[in-house]
Parts: sequence; C-alpha cells; structure tokens
Amino acid sequence: MLKQSDPRALSQILELRRSSPFLRFVLTNAETNLSSAERGLMELYSSLCPNTEPVLIVFRRILEEFDLTQMILNEILGSDLATRRPRFTMTHQIRADALHVLHAQQVQLLKDWRAALNAEDTKSANQLFANLSVCINAIASGLRTTG
Repeated sequence: MLKQSDPRALSQILELRRSSPFLRFVLTNAETNLSSAERGLMELYSSLCPNTEPVLIVFRRILEEFDLTQMILNEILGSDLATRRPRFTMTHQIRADALHVLHAQQVQLLKDWRAALNAEDTKSANQLFANLSVCINAIASGLRTTG
C-alpha cells in the first residue's frame, strides 16, 4: 500500500523505526491495542446500535480504517503480529477466547438494561446495572486495561 503510493515515505518510516526507540514503542503499543479490537467483537457490539443507514456508514468506515491500520502496521513492521510475536499472539488468543463469553454476556446485559429503563422498571434496571458493572470490570481485568 504505502510501498506503491509513496515508497520514499515508507523508506523514511522504516529508517525511523530502526533508529527511534520512541517510534518502535508507539508502533508496538498501537499494534498491541489493535490486536484487542477484534472484528467479531465490533460486530457484536454494533448490534446495540440502531440499524440505520448513518450508523451503517460509520460502522463500515470504522472497519475500513481498522483493516487499513492493520495493513500499514504489518507493512511498516515487516510482517503480521503472529509471525513477529508468536508468544504474545498465543497468550492473547487464550485470553480473548475466555473473554468472548463475557463480551456476549455484556451485550445481552446492555440490551436488557436498556429495555428495563425503557419500561421504567427501576428495580430490574438497578440490578442489571450492578451485573453490568461486574461484567465491565471482569472484561477490563481480562484485557489488563481499563476496558
């Protein structure tokens, strides 16, 4: 991609990647965080949004940018994450597999909580909110971030 559109810029970025610890740090962090943003999870959470054309346009754009960012990082870093960091990939996948259940539970809790709020069922909404808070904290702990 960048190789064809601006080979000189790619060459400069590759040189900076080799010479700048700061740039390597930024690229590695970007890649690590991007690996937590899974396409399937994006689609799962997008089910919480209204199925309208403006929402679909924005979501498609997010997916395009997600794919483009992964492509550019792979180009700059020389290969994909799994090839360069197999141990990280393995431990991340083990954690991600376990978290998928929690993500599905969180989406359902959000749907139920919203329904309780719309029905003005305060008691159910409060209980669902408490469960939702626990789920959010469990996911954040599993991701080892603030979520």
